[in-house]
Amino acid sequence: MAIILYVDEDNRFRFSLWQDGWQSVGSGVIPQPGHWYHLAVTVDNGAARLYVNGILEDEATLDLSIPETVAPLTMEDSMNTQYKMTGLTNCTILLVLILTNSTTVGQPTPAELADRLEQVTMERIQQIDRLQITNRFTAGMLEGQETTSIFEKVERDGRYVLEPVETDDMYETGEMAGHAEDLYSEMIRHASSIEHDSYNGSSVYRIFVDDIDFLNQIGAPDALLDDQIDEIDDEPVPESLTFLLDRDDLVMLFGSYTFTGPDGGEFKMNITLSEYENFSGLPIPMVTEIEVEGIGQMFTDEDIAEAREAMREMEAQLAEMPEVQRKMIEAQIRPQMEQYEALLESGEIGHARIEVIDVVVN
Repeated sequence: MAIILYVDEDNRFRFSLWQDGWQSVGSGVIPQPGHWYHLAVTVDNGAARLYVNGILEDEATLDLSIPETVAPLTMEDSMNTQYKMTGLTNCTILLVLILTNSTTVGQPTPAELADRLEQVTMERIQQIDRLQITNRFTAGMLEGQETTSIFEKVERDGRYVLEPVETDDMYETGEMAGHAEDLYSEMIRHASSIEHDSYNGSSVYRIFVDDIDFLNQIGAPDALLDDQIDEIDDEPVPESLTFLLDRDDLVMLFGSYTFTGPDGGEFKMNITLSEYENFSGLPIPMVTEIEVEGIGQMFTDEDIAEAREAMREMEAQLAEMPEVQRKMIEAQIRPQMEQYEALLESGEIGHARIEVIDVVVN
C-alpha cells in the first residue's frame, strides 16, 4: 500500500493512496512561496478528507478499508520523480492524531472563507482591468430586454476588486449581471453558519445569513425584485439568505432570499447560476435563472388591472405635454415604463431566465 501527500501537476496539494488503483483527494489551494500551510488528512468510516488551513477541500469514499501497514507516509512520491517536492518545502512538521468520537474537525469560519474567496478573486482578475457584460432576458419576465454592466478594477482596502462603474436601471449591484464576488465575501462575513453539503453532484458550502441589519443594508437582490415591490405600500422585510458556494471552484451556484410580506406571508427569491465560462481567468455564469416563490399572492388581478390603468394614464399625460418637455421626461423614464409594461404583459411575474450574450475584457 502506498500513501502519498504531495503537490500535483496543477501545483495543488493532493493526498493519494493505492487500493487496487489510485484514489485521491485534492485541494483548490495553490501554495505560495514564503507561507506556512496546515494540511490535515482524515480517514473515517470509509471517507477520506483533505483539509488545508482548517478548511475541507475535498473528500472521497474509499473502496476498501485501510489495513494496518508498516508502509511509510511519504511527503512526496518516492516512486515517481514527477511529484518530488525537493525545493518546494523548507520545513515540514508532521503530526499524526488518532481521532476519537469526541474529536471534530471544524468548519471554516466566515472570516477564513471570506478571506480565501477574496484572495482567489484577486488572482482571477489579475489580467483584467475592465469588464463589460451584456445580458438578455430569454424567458419569463422582461423577455427580450437587454442590459449591459461595466466593471473596472480598483484598489480598495489593500486589495483589488472589480467595481461596477456603469450599470443601467435593471442591475444596480452586479449580483445578477455576472460578477458579484465582492458582495459574496461580505455575505460570508455576516454568516451565522457554514456547513458542508452537496448540490447537483457538486460539493458545496451551504452559507446561512440571518443578520437582519446586514440584509436590510444590501436590500433586495437587484432592481428586478425592487421593480415588483414598488407598488406595495409596505415593502417586504428580509429575513434570511442561504447560498451555495462550490467548494472546489468557489463560485456561487444557488442563492435563496427569504422575505416576509406586509400581510405576514413568506416569499422567496431563488437564483440559480450555471454554465460557467472562463474569461481571462474569471469564471462568469452564462445562465441565471430566477424564481420568486409566493410573489403571486401579493398581486391580485385587481392590482394588475390598476397598474395597467396607471400606465395608460401616464401615457395620456405625456401625450398632452409640450414636445420638448415630453421628450425630456420620456428620455428619463421610458426604459422603466417599457420594462414595466413587458412585465405586466408577460403574465410571468416571478420567473426569468437571463443569458450572457457578450463579454468584453479590457
